[in-house]
Amino acid sequence: MKALLRIAAKYAAKIDGYADLAVALGGTPSTEHVASEPAETAAVSPAVDVAEAAAKQQPASQTAVPSEEEQARLRDLLGMVDEVTKWRAPSGRGGKRVFDDQEFAESLKRQFSQKGSLSDRQVAALKKMLAKYSSQIKNYEERAKADGIGTAAQPPVQLEERCPDCGAPLVQRMGRGRPFIGCSAFPKCRYIKPREK
Repeated sequence: MKALLRIAAKYAAKIDGYADLAVALGGTPSTEHVASEPAETAAVSPAVDVAEAAAKQQPASQTAVPSEEEQARLRDLLGMVDEVTKWRAPSGRGGKRVFDDQEFAESLKRQFSQKGSLSDRQVAALKKMLAKYSSQIKNYEERAKADGIGTAAQPPVQLEERCPDCGAPLVQRMGRGRPFIGCSAFPKCRYIKPREK
């Protein structure tokens, strides 16, 4: 019965009267995240850190089926994905894990079409990812505000200094609420200039 409830939760958006069916089967009307790919090879977004990415591939705690208003908001967020035409190249941090924004976005669209919902962690990662592509999304500022997305990060400011490790120009970026200076060749070069005391 648990297996049937789990399958029903995965396709909740496509089942008429899903909530009543779940109760009739002795469960609660909820959805669960079911990984569609093995954790070792699944593509994830760089917007999600390694710990969150690993957790994303594990079954998450059950969440209530979202309201019509919440589903409309999720549809609008996923609609922004369709407006992105130029994706960043996939990157990796060693091992088998690949960080691919486009594949991550497509997997969220597939899951939403099956379940009619996304986990809070997936929505947070999607919002962070969309902010990186704000220049490609029509009326991003207005839509982002309506959908509860923070403002897009300021673009890096290129400096005249050169990286002592690789020779590429240094740039000033924002990180954790304050500026820092690092190599423009990131992620190939991970140099960060020490802060002056």
